This record gives sequence, structure tokens and C-alpha cells, in this order.
Amino acid sequence: MKATLSTTNTGLQGGISYNAYVQNSGWQNEISNGQQSGTTGKSLRMEAIKMHLTGTIAEQYDVYYRVHVQNIGWMAWAKNGAVSGSTGMSLRIEAIEIILMKNTAPAPSNSEAVNFPYLYQPSVNYQAHIQNIGWQNSVTNGTVSGTVGKALRMEGIRVSLSNVPQGLSGSIQYKAHVQSIGWQSMVSNGAIAGTTGKALRIEAISISLTGDISKYFDVYYQTQIQSFGWLDWTHNGGNAGTSAISARMESIKIQLVRKGSAAPGKTTKAYLTNTDASTAYFDYINNYSQKLKGTHRVIESTILHGISLIGKSPYCWGGGRTATSIAGNHFDCSSFASWMYHLGGKTIDNQAWTNTWSLATKGYSNTWAKIKRGDLIILFRPDDSHVVIYLGDGFFLHDSPSSPTGGVGINRLSDYHPGFKMSWKQVFNYSGTVIRTVS
Repeated sequence: MKATLSTTNTGLQGGISYNAYVQNSGWQNEISNGQQSGTTGKSLRMEAIKMHLTGTIAEQYDVYYRVHVQNIGWMAWAKNGAVSGSTGMSLRIEAIEIILMKNTAPAPSNSEAVNFPYLYQPSVNYQAHIQNIGWQNSVTNGTVSGTVGKALRMEGIRVSLSNVPQGLSGSIQYKAHVQSIGWQSMVSNGAIAGTTGKALRIEAISISLTGDISKYFDVYYQTQIQSFGWLDWTHNGGNAGTSAISARMESIKIQLVRKGSAAPGKTTKAYLTNTDASTAYFDYINNYSQKLKGTHRVIESTILHGISLIGKSPYCWGGGRTATSIAGNHFDCSSFASWMYHLGGKTIDNQAWTNTWSLATKGYSNTWAKIKRGDLIILFRPDDSHVVIYLGDGFFLHDSPSSPTGGVGINRLSDYHPGFKMSWKQVFNYSGTVIRTVS
């Protein structure tokens, strides 16, 4: 870019000075009166400009300028040294318009242009209210707010934007899922989501941008949850956290990025529902499923069919023995185990009459010392009977009202059984338990 100023016949002295913001270089030094600002032959885009008048002409005239920017179009007019264009957005200037006007004249028309002359990334600020601590100091742009490793619940949160480009409309809005309340109404711009003084945990959060800000930026956020640790990132109104498992949110990170830019991290699993509402499920799927996977076609197919019903099949005593109840995914523990094996490619029992007693006669007996993937663990106690499919490394798949989903789910042997008030391993250690290898 080169610019010159003619003061002929005005009786005024002065010139025009300007500088450009260039890809990979930032702001160049200010130059003036026909010198080149920017680069040639380097394939580097010019992204923003500033210019102003010098000398006595600056006392009576204003210099207005605007730029046409990639993906935006014409931006609003800037004048007298203000920035026009964008920085930190990787957007090229495609055209420039400059007007010299008496300083008593109204500004040029802003037709066919956006309402802001300069686009850059705002800051997102957030502040957590924590059990036993209260309001923490505000943090920004991906910093952790809350606590890690202290088992303290987040009870409230405020979120706001700062350093917003002049003329750029929009705000940040958010809502919290709170213990005993559920999803609250959306709030915005520093208002409190959650509660204070009620000892109620936040369990999940949703955050989104509005107005022009949402056209140019994405908001990403990630939560750290009791027993689960850091979940993955989500963005633009997605749910982060948990529901249906009474797990507290302990900390959060929030970050703005340019629209369409890469996420700050993984985005696979940011929100846990009753489908995966246990640490056992989450741990097994993410860390053990591939490691424990074997080569036995029937066993792997059986397990895959069973896992596909997690969160979709509440426990139904006596179910799973007719075509109608099977089609509705209505199973109890024995009909679930029998039907999953049938789907896996091996019929191990008469589905219409299957029960724990009949399953205990199938295949051959095994021991805890030699238990392997796909074995049935069958419990017989005076007060209960139950059958599960062993997955390996202490994990098992079953259909039970005591599973995390209240139906088909995954547990560890070390998990606490709420009914017996002991671990599942202790429950299965009862003398009446048998282990059967059926495939």
C-alpha cells in the first residue's frame, strides 16, 4: 500500500502517515507520503491498517478509511489513526477506500458495511463459587477456574466478555444444571448461574455466543468432574458435565477461538448421561475395551450387542422371554445374558424359560483364578440370584436395577453395591456363586 496527500491550493501544510499489520510480522513501522507499507513478492497478506494526517492540515481535516476484508466484506469507517481491518484472525484485506473530509462534516455513510471497523478476539472472563471457599478471582481464556484434587463442588459461576471490538454486537450466555433443580434458565454477561449459600452442586453447563460475536468466534469449554476427571471439550451450546449420576463439577476451562478453528483438545465425550453414567463404563470404553478385546467371534459379538443396549434397556424382571418384550429391550439379568449370546451367534439356553438356575448348568465350570472374558458369573444367595457377563480386568456387563443405569450397564467388581452395602466382589464371594464358561 502507498498513499500520498496533495495540499495544492489549500494553503495548508502536511502529509499522511500510515502503517500496516502484515501476516507473520505484525505491525510495521510507520511511514508516509508514498512509501510502501506491507510487502511485495512474499505472499504475505495485509490484515489491518492505520493512517493519520500530519501538519496543519490535520487541524481542519479528518482522514477516513475502510477496508474490504476476507469473509466479512466492507468494514465500518475508521479515522485519524484508528485501526481498520483485523488482527489475529488470519483474514486478508482485499480493498481499501480512503476519504479526506473537513472535520466539521458528518462521517461518510456506512452503507453495505458491518458496524465495526476492527475485528480482534475478545477475552472471556469467568469466576467460580466453590464449596468452603466462595467466589474465586476471575480468570481468562482457558485458565482453570475451580479446584482440582480437593473434592470441592462448584456451586455458582459468572461468565462475561471483555475487550470486545467497538461496534461488534452480541454477548455470552450460559446455563447450569444444578443438583435438585435441573437446568436453570439462561443468563448472560456476568450474572450468576447456579446457586450460592444452598450447598448445591453444579453438574453440567452450556455456554453460547450471540449476535455478531457468534459469527466470528466459537466458545469452547471443558469441565472437570468428580470421579471422572477432565472430560473432553464441547462448544457453542453443547452440554458439558453430567446428568443422572449425582457428580459434582469441580472446575472449568473456557476459551474463545476464531470461527471454524481447531478445538483446544479432544471433543469426543464432554457430557455423560445415564448411558455412560458410571466411572466403570467411562473407564472401560476409553481405556480397556480395545486392550481386553479378544479374537473369539461369539464372545466379542455378544459383548458388543450387550454394550449397545447400555442406557436403552431398563431392568424388567421377567422380561426378555417373548418376542414383544425382546423387541422392546425389556430384559432381566438371565434373559439379557441368554439373548446377547444368541445375538452373538450361540444359543446357550431356551430363551422362553431361561433363568439363573438353568444358566448355571450350561457350558463348564470355571474358577476365579482362571476366569476369562465372556464367562458368566452366577450368584445364588438366599435373598438374591444374579448373572453377569465378565469382560476382563474386573469389569462386567449385566442387567440390574443396581447398575449405574438401573438396567444394562457396566460395573467393576470393586464397585459398591448399594443394596448389599458391600462391593460386588464381596457379593459374588458368597459360597453359592458359580462361574460358567459357555463359549
